[in-house]
Amino acid sequence: MDHLGKRLPETLSQFSNDHSPTSELEQLARLEIGLKSAKAIITRYPEYGKAPPEYLAGLAKLLATYPDDVLKTMTDIRIGISARYKFLPTPAEIVEYGEQLEERRAGLRDVRRGRVPEPIGHGMNAQPFPRLFAVFRNHPELLARSFETLFDASRALATEGDVAARTILVAGKSIR
Repeated sequence: MDHLGKRLPETLSQFSNDHSPTSELEQLARLEIGLKSAKAIITRYPEYGKAPPEYLAGLAKLLATYPDDVLKTMTDIRIGISARYKFLPTPAEIVEYGEQLEERRAGLRDVRRGRVPEPIGHGMNAQPFPRLFAVFRNHPELLARSFETLFDASRALATEGDVAARTILVAGKSIR
């Protein structure tokens, strides 16, 4: 519930403080985007008709606080909210997933600035492609690639050497 408490004050005040015509139009546009996103999420559940209108309104208001790219991921049928939860999500679940997406977004922003992200599971023993990350640590732009590209480069590094791995990374699919 802590996650929800951090987001809701921002949500409630965001749409009530400024009364200039431009900001009111922007607020209405964000609320409309939030409503479309909320409908896209809840209509994927079989019993969505049982949800009270207040749920949809609150969900729309909450979703309106997220950037468009995060909303696009949240509403995606394969990886979004409806793919993660079997039942209509609570606001706390949406905030938790939204925070995960925003953290990922911040990590991608760091990669674009040249900072190599910590490997997945850095607090555990798991580290994907440790040798590849060690060899190309001074070239983080090469490591901002899709998983498949990193996999192919890691295999080439192990079998053919640095030059082959670099060639794959340079030609590979970027995550940007």
